[in-house]
Amino acid sequence: RFERNNDDLKTKVKLTLKEALLGFNKSIEHLDGHHVRLQKLGTTNPGEVQKIIGEGMPHHQFGSEKGNLYVTYEVEFPTKLSSRQWEVAQKLFSTI
Repeated sequence: RFERNNDDLKTKVKLTLKEALLGFNKSIEHLDGHHVRLQKLGTTNPGEVQKIIGEGMPHHQFGSEKGNLYVTYEVEFPTKLSSRQWEVAQKLFSTI
């Protein structure tokens, strides 16, 4: 779930299309069990990376200092739309 690069950690978080378009408020469980809050208002692009300062691994020589956590967002697109959903999306995106 986490990948280490020196003192930094990397992880991926999946977002629904709704979360990617409208924003989200969620948390992930860190390696030591504490929860890291992730939130954003507005749109999130697929592959967007958020840097969370101080949520990485402790520095080897300075345990009170920590690396960073890099969260890459993956957007899950629906595999199928009902005819009603298609109509709503068509109407919504024709005004953009």
